[in-house]
Amino acid sequence: GAVKGAGLLGGGGHQPLECQLHVRNLPPDTTDADLMRLFSPFGGLAPTKSLAMRNPDGTCKGVGFIDYVDAISAQAAATALDNFVMPDGQVLGVTQKKPSKKGGKGDWGKGGDFGGGGGGLWSGFAEGVNGV
Repeated sequence: GAVKGAGLLGGGGHQPLECQLHVRNLPPDTTDADLMRLFSPFGGLAPTKSLAMRNPDGTCKGVGFIDYVDAISAQAAATALDNFVMPDGQVLGVTQKKPSKKGGKGDWGKGGDFGGGGGGLWSGFAEGVNGV
């Protein structure tokens, strides 16, 4: 029904494009839990995807993906966190996925495992950004 269609029950549902975010310039020690902590204050995260892409050695590749249950939350997170300067001087890039002009899966416009802790650069970072 509507609850499952909204992605609230998990099970591999697909989130609308406008609910999906791409995150760039993440530190190598970023975990899935770090992304959840940083992005969850903006709204409900969909169970379909919230992950930091990994290198073979387990470090973050510098990119991650976040799915929200609604587009308003995704937009709020992108607006607040895009171009945010992190403690190490790196600038975080956050873009919301837009429908493709060619009818494909969509383009990233301008603008997993949830266990484990952060640490390193992330220690206190989410609290500073979100005022928590």
